[in-house]
Amino acid sequence: MTDLVSRLRDMFVGIWHDADPSATIGGPTHTPAEHESNEVELEAFVDVLTRESRRAGRRRDIDAAGERRILGAFARLATGALRWDDRHLEPLLSNGFRDALRAFPVRARSFDSSLRPAEIYQAARNALTMHCLQALLGVAVESTPAVLGYSLLYPFTDNLLDDESLDVAAKVAFSRRLADRLRGREVDPCDMREARIFQLVAMIEGQYPRERFPGVFASLLAIHHAQERSIALIAGATPLPGRTIVEIGVEKGGTSVLADGYLVAGALTPAQAGCIFGLGVFLQLRDDLEDVEDDGTRGLETVFSAPWAGCLDEPTARALAVRAAPARPCSARAAALAMVGKPLKSNGALAFNVLDTLGLVSTSFGQWGGVPGGQGVEEVNDERYRYLSLQFERDTLVGATAIGLTQHVGALRGLIQGRIRLGAWKDQLLEQPGRFVEAYIACSQPHSLALR
Repeated sequence: MTDLVSRLRDMFVGIWHDADPSATIGGPTHTPAEHESNEVELEAFVDVLTRESRRAGRRRDIDAAGERRILGAFARLATGALRWDDRHLEPLLSNGFRDALRAFPVRARSFDSSLRPAEIYQAARNALTMHCLQALLGVAVESTPAVLGYSLLYPFTDNLLDDESLDVAAKVAFSRRLADRLRGREVDPCDMREARIFQLVAMIEGQYPRERFPGVFASLLAIHHAQERSIALIAGATPLPGRTIVEIGVEKGGTSVLADGYLVAGALTPAQAGCIFGLGVFLQLRDDLEDVEDDGTRGLETVFSAPWAGCLDEPTARALAVRAAPARPCSARAAALAMVGKPLKSNGALAFNVLDTLGLVSTSFGQWGGVPGGQGVEEVNDERYRYLSLQFERDTLVGATAIGLTQHVGALRGLIQGRIRLGAWKDQLLEQPGRFVEAYIACSQPHSLALR
């Protein structure tokens, strides 16, 4: 996990520094009139939330009619200002999402009745991310012990680390005790707040036994290490170079959502880990931009609030470059479909670079998620960080993914785009996928290389 996180962090830090802040930013543009209209729609949605929150305050809950009003207001905002299609809204308004989001505050208050609404909202934002990942990874959308436990760690640990009555030494001491607890060691909490935090860890252990799901706890230690590094961003600490501040933000954001993924699925493929880490990096940058004024007032240095950051145009442009880095829109769709095991029909004309996020050359072609009734084979070399997946339909190669392979991947594209019949070579590739170059030469130039 340490090596994976280091590769991902270094890749996204490189994207940040290599970005051209003066480059044209893609995406839609809006006229002043459209800006005004969008603001009106947003204010209307906030007004609905405010009214329903006041009503719920008296009853301690939102009734069915209030929920319909909120969902209706959100749908109007999404289809209007956000330009969402119905297909984007449908999953979020489905019963699975609604039931999970309705259950979260109830279970949070059951765990600790003293939690303030703002703290539950803070935790629910992470829970929503986890529910989205559940849908994306093909896991049932529901409020699990891991969703509750990890999401509530945010208000508990963040509030402790933000507590101005505690000095840095006390925060470091707590951080060390929590690291020991995350490693599975017996640790006596020093106060009630710490006891609550350890109970949340036990909640996760109840869903994911350590011996069966080591990646879950390795990911929790990864985000914990990133949070430890972020203590150095607090005012009064030794000033940090700009690159270090970027590294800390990238690592904290990436590992935070990476842990979400592990806590949702129990384990992740390298492709899933790379995509999810990248999502976390962008969400962290977005949050830091939103909090730039508060962070500046508190003396917390981020890529937006640090004295050397200057105006917001340059770091915002770099953040948008990070957002666009993992894939183009069509490739992002392919990634999402592959993550839930659904094939994408394609002629294999475009390469999809997923694991540039690992610092490795990575290419995918065609229907690399496989086809119904087809066959597939995988070859993994952990020592050399190499991975090869071939997907077949009858005796034709229809999709492939190669990681860490820098030579001859054009042969994969040739086999897929040419719809070349493999004949007896298909069985050979199912046994030895690495012989795809020989198969390409033999089948595209039959007299140059016989099957042996």
